[in-house]
Amino acid sequence: MDSGQGVAPRLRETLFDEGVSTKVAPGHGLGLALARQAARTRGGDVWLATPGGADGGALFVAALPGLLDSPAGTMVAATTTEGDA
Repeated sequence: MDSGQGVAPRLRETLFDEGVSTKVAPGHGLGLALARQAARTRGGDVWLATPGGADGGALFVAALPGLLDSPAGTMVAATTTEGDA
């Protein structure tokens, strides 16, 4: 986990919607929406595993079936956020 504040409670329901961002400049709020769309196109998904908070940043997980050979047949990758999503 990182030292960010994680995903704010007000964003957790809409986190993967296009345009959702804490940034005010245009062009933000597409990354998580596109990542989820791409994963679902391949039969996988991206989700918020841990929203984070005072103890550290958020944890996102991507499951991408068949992308890499693995014993379970699914590759799972995780990343953390720096501050609010």
